[in-house]
Amino acid sequence: MFTQSYFLDNPQLDFISGIILACDPTSVNYFTVKYSRQRDQAVEWLDLSYSQARYENYREFNFSRYLNAPHFRVDVHGQQPDSLKGRLIYFTPRSLSETTQYLSQKRIIFLGCVRNCAATILSTLQKIVDIGSLFKDFVIYLLENDSTDPSQEVLHHIPTQINLEIINYSGLDAIFPQRTQRLAFCRNTLLEKVHSSNLSPDYVCVVDMDGVVGELPTIPGFLSSFQYDPCWDAVFPVNEDSYYDVYALRHPLICNSDYYQRFKHFDASFGKLNALWFTLQTIGSLNFSTLAGWLEVNSAFGGMAIYKYPGLHRAHYVGIENDLEVCEHVAFHRDLIRENKRLFINPHFLIETHKVPVQIQISGGGESSAS
Repeated sequence: MFTQSYFLDNPQLDFISGIILACDPTSVNYFTVKYSRQRDQAVEWLDLSYSQARYENYREFNFSRYLNAPHFRVDVHGQQPDSLKGRLIYFTPRSLSETTQYLSQKRIIFLGCVRNCAATILSTLQKIVDIGSLFKDFVIYLLENDSTDPSQEVLHHIPTQINLEIINYSGLDAIFPQRTQRLAFCRNTLLEKVHSSNLSPDYVCVVDMDGVVGELPTIPGFLSSFQYDPCWDAVFPVNEDSYYDVYALRHPLICNSDYYQRFKHFDASFGKLNALWFTLQTIGSLNFSTLAGWLEVNSAFGGMAIYKYPGLHRAHYVGIENDLEVCEHVAFHRDLIRENKRLFINPHFLIETHKVPVQIQISGGGESSAS
């Protein structure tokens, strides 16, 4: 049996919904369709799920989910065809005006953990309100615990017209001595508030309250994710400078494990500085604002995350695994991946960054100012 391969490239990394291939149907027994994510020369080809529609002089392959891969291949099995001609079927993003109209019919809940964030609570809340006003309805749930700065006082004086509910806990340090344990508890508590809410949200947005959300994101930057709404189940921002949240990042090529655990278990003979350099030589200097396209990941955060709510019912935050402190976002996203959800970093969704050297994050176990 003769096999001929037909190649189609997607150099702009647009989202693709399928392929149309013109051919002589009498010369073809069957087709297989594959894709590659490799940047230049495609060597590794991956299977994908698709349905096939048969027409008189062409075949249409409709993917089960949108793909922004750079290379696609159709293998034609049968007699040698006289000619092959194909094209990609591109996903058409909504315009900004269409996106605004779409969100005006949707509901969203914002979640945030607060601990020693007094200086940034109001600016962050103002941005949340600005974003929430794009939706038909929104509510904000904040959980504050054990602040030693004026955070509680700031929260107490927030205007009552804001649709905001505040939960206060004290003494969590004694119950959950590990920071990620506390964060997992706080985030799960907030998630339970969502599950019991009367709002019936379409989306949930998790926001850091410690300064990365304020001037940014811009409204167009936030809306850019919803222009591609059918393509994702969760979407994360990039930072205006280096990508600081490598603790939450998981990608099979650049960061497939916990960098902090790698650092802690490095051969002691190298010394701390060499261990740090080897651990972070790649991920410590990432700038995702220069991404060429949307980046599919197994986990991320970066200060803000948007989720489609129907996918969150079986997901839980976990801060301790095998007696080790782990990033709570990673476990949460692992539950989503198990449900075949798709997670992306959107290079047009820009927020601020923490001006904190990665070395300090390592020595502190991935600390941030919340909880």
